[in-house]
Amino acid sequence: MDGRNVPQVGLDCFSQDAIKEYEEKYFSLLEKGRIENKTTSHKYAKQEDRVV
Repeated sequence: MDGRNVPQVGLDCFSQDAIKEYEEKYFSLLEKGRIENKTTSHKYAKQEDRVV
């Protein structure tokens, strides 16, 4: 079975611990970027999109 069929048979591709680790890193990087964006002097960098 290749990776493309894994979700179709109900199996997880990553363990829950791996998913949690990726999510924590992702949100950490987002927060770091927001902080960096607030400290920059470029006028366009301070505009934050809220369209989600």
